[in-house]
Amino acid sequence: MGFITRQMNYLSDVLSNREASAERILFNYSDALNKRFKAAHLYRSNFNTKKLASETLRIKLCNIVMNIFIILIIISLSRQVSNKLLSVGLFTSILGSMINLTKVISVQVSELFFEFSSHKEYVKDFKKFIALEENKEVFNHKYEKLKFESLHIKNLYFKYKDSQDYIIKGLNLCLEKGKSYSLVGLNGAGKTTLIKILVGLYRDFEGEILVNGKNIKLYNLNELGGMFSLVSQDYAKYYVSLKENIAFGDHEADINSVIKNLGLSDLINDLPKGENSYLGKIYDNGIDISGGQWQKIAIARALYKDAPFIILDEPTSSLSPTAESKIYSNFSKIAKDKTLLMISHRLGSTKISDEIIVLNCGTIAEQGSHEELMRKDNIYAKLFDKQREMYYE
Repeated sequence: MGFITRQMNYLSDVLSNREASAERILFNYSDALNKRFKAAHLYRSNFNTKKLASETLRIKLCNIVMNIFIILIIISLSRQVSNKLLSVGLFTSILGSMINLTKVISVQVSELFFEFSSHKEYVKDFKKFIALEENKEVFNHKYEKLKFESLHIKNLYFKYKDSQDYIIKGLNLCLEKGKSYSLVGLNGAGKTTLIKILVGLYRDFEGEILVNGKNIKLYNLNELGGMFSLVSQDYAKYYVSLKENIAFGDHEADINSVIKNLGLSDLINDLPKGENSYLGKIYDNGIDISGGQWQKIAIARALYKDAPFIILDEPTSSLSPTAESKIYSNFSKIAKDKTLLMISHRLGSTKISDEIIVLNCGTIAEQGSHEELMRKDNIYAKLFDKQREMYYE
């Protein structure tokens, strides 16, 4: 039943939210989704009706037991009265108290049955959640500022839980301080999975990862959070002010540098309250901005964090190839003293990297500069040639 409820909530959101409004009209799917919502609602209503009937039966059985209990008490007290061991007044008082008590108990037991029936669907998952080991470090909001010197990956293997297939297979890699790298490959090559391992989101891998010569599993999340800055392909949109989107509550922050370098100055100049304007239409005065502008803000957030190692996981998919290449070029200049790892399906940005790493089927197929890999005329060269017309007129 939990699945049905989640499905109803999702369908309700799709049928009413702003983001899907254009496609609701263009693809005319509202009627189809509304029918699915009604079917799910009917299923849940029937389920709840059956559950209510079952609970009503249990309540009636509980009332019968309570009534039998009262009858037994009456019989016992009547004997006491007939034997003159108990006065009629006291008998009446005790009987009245017992009836009131059984009513209260009956109501509470009925409510308990209903509550248990309503929540038993979640008890199994709740027990699993309670059994998880507490990770107190995730509640520490202060990142530890650490320097980055090197990262060595040795014979790395990784597969998702309950899967037999490895996503990463025997991968070996060395990244050095101050260099820029591009990680490329087809969909499913393992690029995003590798990134999540590096930033500490996945720790159940085989092999060894050394950061500054120290096993990555010995770092806590706050240490890794202070070392890495990530712009993921599924970046978050925060419906707060533009400045808060970048600086996260640091009201004294100077975000002018990142704003200028990422070409957000025109956006800020057009906003009614500049960098203090609220983004998102959940506010009466909120501003709705484009996907490309949201992506630039996500990149600005990564820059402002000032971590020594910056990772860009396809954060510019809403931008044109030319705009993407320009942002990456500016980014490399801004982050010239940092280590930079960029992932993109569009290869126009790879030429500015010191080194390109080609991932294929979970392992490194090629590695070298743009010129070196083009001369090899292998995977990278073929991918680049297919996209060449996007970057050359």
